[in-house]
Amino acid sequence: MTRLVPQYRRLPATAIAFLSDNLLATANGSTIDIYDVRLKTLVGSCNVFDSVRIHGIVARLCDADSRSIEVLVFGSKQWTVIRIHLDNARVEPGTVFYVDDWIKAGHWVQDDKQAWQVALALAHNQVLVMDSTHGNCIYNVQCAERCILYAAALYGDTLQTLVVAAGTVFNKVLVWDAWTKDTEAQVRVQLSGHEGVVFGVRFGKNGRRIMSTSDDRSVRVWNLDEKIAETVFYGHGARVWSCVEVDGDRLVSAAEDGTCRVWRNGETEDVWRLCPKNVWAVAAHRDGRMVAAACGDGAVCVWTVGGRQRIERMDELDTIALPGPEQALNWPDRDIDPGSDSKEREFIRGFALTWDSALVVTNHGHILRHSTLNNSWGVVAAKYGALSGYAMVAAESKAGNVAAIGMRDGTV
Repeated sequence: MTRLVPQYRRLPATAIAFLSDNLLATANGSTIDIYDVRLKTLVGSCNVFDSVRIHGIVARLCDADSRSIEVLVFGSKQWTVIRIHLDNARVEPGTVFYVDDWIKAGHWVQDDKQAWQVALALAHNQVLVMDSTHGNCIYNVQCAERCILYAAALYGDTLQTLVVAAGTVFNKVLVWDAWTKDTEAQVRVQLSGHEGVVFGVRFGKNGRRIMSTSDDRSVRVWNLDEKIAETVFYGHGARVWSCVEVDGDRLVSAAEDGTCRVWRNGETEDVWRLCPKNVWAVAAHRDGRMVAAACGDGAVCVWTVGGRQRIERMDELDTIALPGPEQALNWPDRDIDPGSDSKEREFIRGFALTWDSALVVTNHGHILRHSTLNNSWGVVAAKYGALSGYAMVAAESKAGNVAAIGMRDGTV
């Protein structure tokens, strides 16, 4: 996993989106930061709004030959379209436009002339289609169910196919067609089952299923044809904010407990603890493997799903025993047999992993190092009496050449 941290701003990262194969955009306060995930570095930055936190980043997919990309950015009651050049991550700011209600979702749609416009879902279950250049309203529609939304999602490439999924404060997801000749749009599908406020809604890639997250700590996958929750996931220890479909059978959710969970075939495949509290948003790369998360401590975490083997049974674990006295490790007076059944049997007091070894402190005051490369033990220090009763160990995991050991008397 790669952890990217802004050097100067440590506001919560609240929105995230992949722009290209290697560029990733994140929101830090009112600023857009652009990272190169291959170089693992910040390559561009631009302040978009004045004192308004960004809550959404939506990139418009351009032709393969295009060297720039248009990006919809919104937060509070403001929105704008910026242009990002893919060669050097240079950002061209756009005009900031205002609406009368909180924006819960943004989306790119084509009008009758095949020009790309901006669709916005608002907090009182209303959709506005705005001219992406001049900011004027082209079309608006109000849902007959005038409830307050905590989340929304839009799906469809044209005005005629635009569909809304609205997550309400009444624990429901309402699905309705935004294009209508009536004065109000009627709810087409009502999805019930959550036992708390719906905080996140997202369409699947084919538009036939919806993922929703809630105050009830669950992730639900809804089948729109059957109008039922085909899968319900529980596992997070707090409210779940967001969820994204990664590939055909994997989902990744982000929650208040500081974790992202990878779900596959109805159960947890992996858990990533990313920060102390609140992973606000998650995005999936178009390759169906890479995932990025926006964390409450300002960091951005990027990793590949399915890259870690899941342990199902105890016999799948590699077990490594402490070395016995028959192993010549060149230490003085080690007269206790770790394999004996006496009260003085040796055991591990402290433990830390580096990339190629394990550092161990035992109750006899020995500091040992086990190499995972050649499966051998070595002695760092022997009979260090102050470590016999208590030890806390931490090691630098990348280089593996720096370690810290805390002892009972408060010294390190």
